Amino acid sequence: MPPPPRPTRRSPICATTTPAGTCGNRCPTRCPPRWRRFRALGLPLVVVSNSNGTLRAKLERLGLADAFDHVLDSHEEGVEKPDPRIFHAALARAGARPEHALHVGDLYEIDVVGARAAGVHAILLDVADLYREVDCPRVRTLAALADKLAGAGGFQ
Repeated sequence: MPPPPRPTRRSPICATTTPAGTCGNRCPTRCPPRWRRFRALGLPLVVVSNSNGTLRAKLERLGLADAFDHVLDSHEEGVEKPDPRIFHAALARAGARPEHALHVGDLYEIDVVGARAAGVHAILLDVADLYREVDCPRVRTLAALADKLAGAGGFQ
């Protein structure tokens, strides 16, 4: 799959698993600014998470609920990643086409494989730099991803 195009105001960024940016049940002060950086680029933000029906409450508790345009909790959707149907649902809600979307996730077999099955570009959030051999772009932080997306050429 070719690299994703430079994002436009209609290109959603699909976040995954831990919207706080691997913050778990706590949200350090650096988390909300991470998502604001993507907002400053004019990108719609969508959460696609394999969760248990508590994701919205968790986002509220972390002060992140308003950071996202759409939130898809697999328990509510009745389908989990890597099934492409959950990605298709996210795209439909965002009004986006797969080839113009980017999914960022921290699990290769769930996030990258699932996004690709749906025709969506995927980037692995590899915080610990453990997946050097994967066949997809990787970033260590959301800040690094925002830097790349804000750059002249987008993410390459």
